Amino acid sequence: MTRQRGLHYAPLMLTEDRDTLTLISFGTLPDGVKYLEVAGFDGPDGYRALPRVVKLKGERYGRTGWDSDRKVAFYRTDAPMADIER
Repeated sequence: MTRQRGLHYAPLMLTEDRDTLTLISFGTLPDGVKYLEVAGFDGPDGYRALPRVVKLKGERYGRTGWDSDRKVAFYRTDAPMADIER
């Protein structure tokens, strides 16, 4: 199990910890875009409650969609993201 700032890899395991996401799979697509597949939410409200951006090993991944049948959400490095400046 690899832990990185509240994100851990534990295939097919769900977690009750709100500061932790369960990573089902990850990889790089043929065009070089990296992706994460995260489990453990239920329905549209659960999806909206997930963080919009996660960071893993220095890479930022934006939330891009979900599969309601499998109850997984998807994050990609090419998703639109913005930095907030104050």
